[in-house]
Order: sequence, then structure tokens, then C-alpha cells
Amino acid sequence: MGIAGPLPSLMRAVATELVIAGAQLAGRALDPVHGLAMSVVVLLTLAPGWAHDLGFQLSCLATLGLVSIGPWLTERCGRWRALAAPFVPTVAAQIAALPLLLDRFHALPWLSLVANLLAVPVCGLLLAAAWLAVACDALWPGIGAPCFGACDVLAGALRAIADLTARVPGALLATGSEPALPWIAAVGAALLALALPRPRALDRAPYPATFARVAAAWAGAVATALALLLAATARPLAPPAGRWWMIAIDVGQGDAIALAFGDAWWLVDAGVRTPRTDMGEAVVLPFLRWAGVRSLERLALTHDDGDHTGGAPAVIRGARVRELIVPTPVPGVAGPGARFAAAGVPLRPVARGDTLRLAPRVIVRWPPAGTALPTDNSAALVLEVGEGRARALLTADLDSLREDSLDVAPGLAVLKVGHHGSGSSSGVGFLARVRPALAVISVGAHNAFGHPDPRALVRLSDTRARVVRTDRCGAVWLEIADDSVRMVDWSRERPGDDARAADRASRGAPVRDRGRPLAGSAARW
Repeated sequence: MGIAGPLPSLMRAVATELVIAGAQLAGRALDPVHGLAMSVVVLLTLAPGWAHDLGFQLSCLATLGLVSIGPWLTERCGRWRALAAPFVPTVAAQIAALPLLLDRFHALPWLSLVANLLAVPVCGLLLAAAWLAVACDALWPGIGAPCFGACDVLAGALRAIADLTARVPGALLATGSEPALPWIAAVGAALLALALPRPRALDRAPYPATFARVAAAWAGAVATALALLLAATARPLAPPAGRWWMIAIDVGQGDAIALAFGDAWWLVDAGVRTPRTDMGEAVVLPFLRWAGVRSLERLALTHDDGDHTGGAPAVIRGARVRELIVPTPVPGVAGPGARFAAAGVPLRPVARGDTLRLAPRVIVRWPPAGTALPTDNSAALVLEVGEGRARALLTADLDSLREDSLDVAPGLAVLKVGHHGSGSSSGVGFLARVRPALAVISVGAHNAFGHPDPRALVRLSDTRARVVRTDRCGAVWLEIADDSVRMVDWSRERPGDDARAADRASRGAPVRDRGRPLAGSAARW
């Protein structure tokens, strides 16, 4: 489900106002809930596809909260009503929209109360200016130009408020993907929306405080509070004991590799940023929120190419990064450290032989300190993760000449293929020496570079490595143990369920490569 743009939600607001205004002009009784329902029916009759628009859905739910829960909250504020007035609409709207926020965004926008203090009055002025501009232009074409100009200014201010609050570190609190959480929030919001509204009869007689209404209101409040508590205290997904995860996130023509250990998450590169798309904001951060990851122990930037570091600023803003790992500067290549030194994250340059973690072991295989290298690619950070037969080698954009210089023992479980499968990487000698069982290529569909190169694919095939590509499979999630590598179909199973993982591994037909099993099937998703 995607967001088509602001038009559906804007049309929903306009349609609701027109319905209510028409009823008032006709002297008919029509409360906001009825007006909302009628506007939704009319708009979906004219444009059924808007039912799948996320912005339209959020607009409907937030408005339902405003007109059903909002008035009740305002009345309960008593003498504090004036002080609470700026916050009540946001709270009411958030309660109703909470199920969708948890289900689609996997996050809590904890800054929304502060943001709306600024945004609500601006929105009011914007709507007033828009109505005035339309009315003036209808009476005399062109006379509404100043009002339209004011709309531009106010819309710019509204966008600036949204951008400013979005740039606050951790503005969205990751809540994970526990499937029961949105349902608990939905039950709570539905009960409150049903039990709290004022009566809609013509005489406006108060509802009797029946046991059913009171019980529904309390149950709704408890369910909403429980959903908020569970969301605020959600823990990140974690691999089963004795295993770790490697996830090649699908960021198109770029690299972003997540590593999940029993006690921490790492990220190696953060995808590309273009004038149109920031993969750090659009893909990497949503994935981390889905996994419930609020803090990255380490963010490693392999080299200073935009398809690897472009999304890093967004990741640093959106998730707490404890340490930034960069390759040590070498003569001729400064690396990404120089550019990210002012990012506000502790910076650690590393070189060949440095051990970054003990269990599972993470060791730096490249670059060597003090050795002059010609390009960023040749000085890229290469990490070897794991031990024995359960090792993965992340080769960034290293070329075949430098691959031959890597001190890597034969028998890799996983090779993150260098330079997106270009012809200048994955050399014959290197592949014959490391003999990977599984080769993962992070590459964009129909990219302008022709990656992966057919010759590189042939070389990988000659070593009998199974090749998996993000342009065909999407994100590749691997669960690595001492004696096996399993591809996790995370669209069908929840990663980290030890019992289910063990059951699937025991039932799956193992695929062998030189006598080494890769448990589970290689299903695409």
C-alpha cells in the first residue's frame, strides 16, 4: 500500500466540510460523524482506488478521532480546558490513527504533540486563505491572487514545520512488527469511538450512562494504553541462540547490509541517495522500524561512494548510532571518515587485522594501513563475519586485484559479491580460493551499469556457488549457524521464532555445496 499524494486526504477534508455546510444551509441535523461518513461514501463512489491510499486512510481515521473522541476529552479537561485545547485534537486523532501507524509505519510519532502546536494554527490559516481565494476568484477572476499567494507561504511554513520535526533524531520511535499490536490498538480505538461520542438525536438528549457504554469506554482506554505501553517497550527482533542474521536490504543499485547478533544490530552501508529518493529514509529506516531496531551498535561505511553512503545521514537521524566505523585513511584516499567526522557520532577508523567483535567474530580484512591505493573502491572496507564454515565476507566494491590480497581462509558460507557483480570483481583466482557456497549480489533492476556482469555470473557459476540477487528476490535474509545457512522467507514467517525455524530447517531439503549443507529452501519472495 502506498501514498499516492495529498489529493485524496485534501478532497476528503473539503468534501466533509461541504456536506456539513450544505446540511446547515438546509436546516438539517447532521453531526460531524455523519458528515465524515457521507463524504467518504461519495468520494469512494467517484474514486474507488482511494480506498487503498494510505494518506486517505489516515485522514479518515484521524478525523474520526477528532469528532468522536475529541469532544469527550475536551469536556473532561474541566477548568484546564483552555490549557489542554492545543493538545486534545492531536491526542484524539492519534488514538484513532494508532492502529494504522503501528501496522504500516511500525513507529510512534512522539513529537506530534509539539509539531501540532505549530501546525494546527498554520493549517487553520491555510484553509481560511484557500476558501477566501476560491470565493474571491469566483466573484471576479484574478482578485483572489493575493490569497493564493498567502496559501503558498502558509503551505511552505507547514512543510517546514514537518521537515524540522522529522529531522529531530529518533522522531519516530520504532515499535517492531508484532502482529497483535495493531489489533489491540484497533480494538481500543473502536471501543472509544463507539462509546464516547455525544448523542446524535435531534433533541440532543444525553446518553444514559449505561453499564455497556461505561464498560466499553474503560475497555477501550485499557486496550489503547496497553498498545502504547507495548509499542513503547518493544524490543528488536533477535536471532535464535547460536545464530546470527545477515540481511541484504533491497536498496536498488547500492549496498545496505544489516547484521543482527544476539545483543546488537549493525548496518554496513546505507544505500543510495538521489534527487528523487533517499534509500536511507525510504527503505533502510522503515526496515529497521519493522524489526524494532531503535539503536545501531555500529554503522560501517565501506567507502565514500554515494550508492553506499547516500542514506547514512537519514539513518543517523532516524536511529541512534553508537559508533561509526570507517576505513582508515590511506595515501591518496581520505575515505568517508573526513566527510562524516561532524555527524555527531563517535568515529572509529579501522584497518586490516582489527577485530571489531569476538562472538561471532567480526574482523577487518581490508584496507591495510599506510598503503597507497588509487581509488575509493580499492580502499574499501572489507569485513569478515563469523568463524569456521559459518563465515560471510562483505567485499564492498573491491576489485579483483585487491580481492587476491585478502587473507581469507577457503570455504566461505556467504560472499557479498563485490561491486554489485561488476566484471572487475569476483576474479577467478579469488573465487577458486574462497569457494563460497552462497553469493549475494546487491544490485538494482535495469541499472545503467549492466550489473551484474554476465562474465562475473559465469565465474560464480563455475565455483558452484548459488547466486541470489536483490533485483530478483528483494531483500535477502540469511540465518547463519555453525553448520548451516538458511534463507528466511520473512514475508511468511516471523524471523527469530526458534521453534519454527528449527522445524523448517529439519523439514527443508538441504542443498549441498562441496559437502557443506545449506539448510532450507531458496524460495523467492
